[in-house]
Amino acid sequence: MRMALVAALLLTAACSSSSSDDGPCPIRKGTYTMAFRTRDGDCGDVSESVLNAEQPADAPGKTIPSDAPCTGQFVNSADNCATTMDQTCPTSDGGKTKTAGKLTFDEDASNGTGILGITLYAPNGDLVCNGSYDVVVTRQ
Repeated sequence: MRMALVAALLLTAACSSSSSDDGPCPIRKGTYTMAFRTRDGDCGDVSESVLNAEQPADAPGKTIPSDAPCTGQFVNSADNCATTMDQTCPTSDGGKTKTAGKLTFDEDASNGTGILGITLYAPNGDLVCNGSYDVVVTRQ
């Protein structure tokens, strides 16, 4: 379930604002790998994943609501060079997963980095675990 949430972030993520002075960063499309390194917390490691991404053409400068059954949003910078997310989704056991963070990408949207926080809640609302992860995204 954690990977589905992170994949949703990648679908709306963009490129680093410090990398391009000539205009907006490109719309993100293609196959990407996402690798995670645990920074801290007690949720454990997250496995590398491969996914296909296709950012909507109108994503720059937009706030995109999470798809149901999740709640929250993705906020894309006006130049499409950063995406910040805050999203909560149900888990298969009736609990919830909250994912929050930011990804930024280089000028051609082929590589990106960010930090994501993941918090898991039990069906009764009790905290199960909380962790933060360095994320490296690479287009294949």
